[in-house]
Amino acid sequence: MSIQTIYNDYKRTRYGDHFTSTATLNFVPTSIFIYSYDSVRSFLTNAYDPNAISITEKVKNTVISADTIVEETEATITFITGECFWMFGHEMDVDKDAVKGKKITVDMVSIIRFEYDKIQSVRMYWDQLSVMRQIGCESWVDVCENEKSNEYVRRRRQDWNSAITMDDGDSVGNSEVAGNWIFVRPKMGSKPRRDWF
Repeated sequence: MSIQTIYNDYKRTRYGDHFTSTATLNFVPTSIFIYSYDSVRSFLTNAYDPNAISITEKVKNTVISADTIVEETEATITFITGECFWMFGHEMDVDKDAVKGKKITVDMVSIIRFEYDKIQSVRMYWDQLSVMRQIGCESWVDVCENEKSNEYVRRRRQDWNSAITMDDGDSVGNSEVAGNWIFVRPKMGSKPRRDWF
C-alpha cells in the first residue's frame, strides 16, 4: 500500500489505526504536541469530532518522497460548537459562544512522515493571526500587531550577503527577513550597531 493511500485513509478517519507506537502529532502554531499511539488516537478523536467541527480541504499542492508527504491545502472550517482547542490554543481565552457557527478559510501545510506503512509524525502549520482575525479575537490580534510596530526595529538590508553585527553585549533576540528588509528585535536597554560587510 502506498503512503499516499495510507494518508488519504487517515484524512477520512483521523482517529483510525494509522500510527506507529511512537507516533507524534504537532500543531506548531498553538504549540500542541502529542506523543505515543494511544495519546495521538485519543487526541484526534476529540480534535476532529464531527459534532464539534467540520473541515473541508482543497488540496493546492502535494510533494511525495519515499517516506514523507508535504501537502498544502486550503481548509474551510466551521466551528459547530465554538470549541477548537487545538486551533485556538490553550492560552487564549476564546468565547466559544461568540465563535459558535463561524466559518473560516485558512491555508495549511501538513508534513507527514512514515515508517513503512504507518504514520510516524504529523506536523501542521497555518497562519494563526489570520485564524484569530477571522473569528473576531481582536485583543489577540492587537497584541501581535503592536509588538511588531512598537518593538521591532526595521533596518534596510543592503544586499542578500550582508549581515548585522552586534556589540559583544548586544542581543538580537528574534529576527526575520522579508524581501529586502530585515526586522530585528533588540535587547532592551541596548542599541544595535549596524556594520555591513
